[in-house]
Amino acid sequence: MLKYSLIDIKDYVLKLAELIAEVIRVDVEIVDKNMTRIAGTGRYVSFIGKSLEGESFIYKRVIESGKKLVVENPGFHKFCSDCRMKHSCAEKFECCTPVIIEREVVGVIALICFTDEQKKIILAKLKEYSDFLDKMAELIASKAKENFEELQKERIIVQSKAEAVNEITLDSIIGEDIKIKELKNKLRNIADSYANILFTGESGCGKELFARAVHYEGKRRNCPFIAVNCGAIPEALLESELFGYAAGAFTGANKTGKIGKFELANNGTIFLDEIGDMPLQLQVKLLRVLQDRVVIPIGSNKPIKVNVRVISATNKNLEELIKIGSFREDLYYRINVIPLEIPPLRNRKGDILLLFNYLLKKYCDSYGIEIPDISGEVTSHIQEYSWFGNVRELENTVEYIINMLESEKTIFPKHLPKKLTNNKKLYIEEDEFNLEVLERKTIIQALKKYGTNTEDKKQAAKALGISLASLYRKINIYEIAFR
Repeated sequence: MLKYSLIDIKDYVLKLAELIAEVIRVDVEIVDKNMTRIAGTGRYVSFIGKSLEGESFIYKRVIESGKKLVVENPGFHKFCSDCRMKHSCAEKFECCTPVIIEREVVGVIALICFTDEQKKIILAKLKEYSDFLDKMAELIASKAKENFEELQKERIIVQSKAEAVNEITLDSIIGEDIKIKELKNKLRNIADSYANILFTGESGCGKELFARAVHYEGKRRNCPFIAVNCGAIPEALLESELFGYAAGAFTGANKTGKIGKFELANNGTIFLDEIGDMPLQLQVKLLRVLQDRVVIPIGSNKPIKVNVRVISATNKNLEELIKIGSFREDLYYRINVIPLEIPPLRNRKGDILLLFNYLLKKYCDSYGIEIPDISGEVTSHIQEYSWFGNVRELENTVEYIINMLESEKTIFPKHLPKKLTNNKKLYIEEDEFNLEVLERKTIIQALKKYGTNTEDKKQAAKALGISLASLYRKINIYEIAFR
């Protein structure tokens, strides 16, 4: 199968052939690498789409050599010796030029004379007509390459849609906690907005799930949702992943170039996960894209307009990163038009068993087993555990349990990961002078006084005389949970 196909642009090729014939007053014939006539004028019109195999050894020679060939006496030339039409050949003259894309011959374009007068005119200015034919071959090659790139883009978009998870709506997200309900209501209100969203929250709390939901709730639902994990892609590759690159942009680059994620997400949504891990140099380029709504692939000077809604997510404190100079403040304000915090699972205790039962059914169906009962001890362990890995950790735990069950019909503590059964809070009440106990109590008192959302924690950190990042770290160390 040919990489570049002239058949795919046959309408364009035929119009070009007709235009050349009208200007030069000679017939034009264009064939592809398979020796199929793609276009023809005059007496060749009725043969369009038919094979020339066994007829034109001149074209075959041009395709094999990749070089132009001028034949002043068709039928008598050495390359015509095996042609079954040589004795009845009506052609008086041929000038054949290969159509080449990236050193691959994809076809031949030829000027053909049937009268001595036509031949005389062409020979009188052979250099000019030959150069003109070269330009036409380049034009066909350019169009074939452009068409191939468009088809590739369409295939990638279709593939992206096919590989995407099933459409997720806000109603399909499980959660009865008041904070989750409030978050869903906010997302419904902004689903049709063009404003950029920044999701904050711990790892595994479902930031991408909510991003997909707001996309499918809005008017962009029928357009692509493209997710990029900025922390999982090496710095050297992230720029080309986001913005793409032109053919031959660098050593080892794909010969046809690459379409960037922003261009793939055109008219839809791009989700930039772990944006706090994006290198500073790339932050500058992302800011330019957000401001101008254009991307410029690496190695290209051709700007591409994009209409994309940007949803970002991070489990880091971007304001702290701004202070230490690892995140741009101007970019922060661009992506943080609508800030939304997703609460950790330990702060929505009522949802833990709800999610556990949902995931249990999901994996039992997947493994083809009956849904087991849950012992009271297991229920207590599940509810008391802090779930610092959030829903992702809960899901992994459920799959672990399913694999440990064997043929038993009830889940007991022995089926749980040890971290759940060994879970102990740092309540060391008997030693009131223990520094860790005192620090934990002080942090709890500060959080009770100021509150537990992001703004509240900023005030608590200020009152404690520590940074917000340090406060988050100590909350994790001391496993401080809020009911």
